[in-house]
Amino acid sequence: MHINADVHGGFIRVEILDPDFKAYAGFSADDCTPISGDGTWHTVHWKGDLRRLWNKPVRLIFHLNQTSLYSFEFTAANK
Repeated sequence: MHINADVHGGFIRVEILDPDFKAYAGFSADDCTPISGDGTWHTVHWKGDLRRLWNKPVRLIFHLNQTSLYSFEFTAANK
């Protein structure tokens, strides 16, 4: 997953929830490596393997601290 954000001075964490609003194992906010620093596209990393959620319903929660989020996309592993 990639996000386009201005993360100057803050951080972003992304959480992936199931339909019951519970984080999938390995995809809680604590399992997400905080994104910080300059750059247009940032890659989001979790402890879990994102391919495991293929074809499952998901809800995303973006935890923002002193940032601006512009867009996000799921991409192929080799992109």
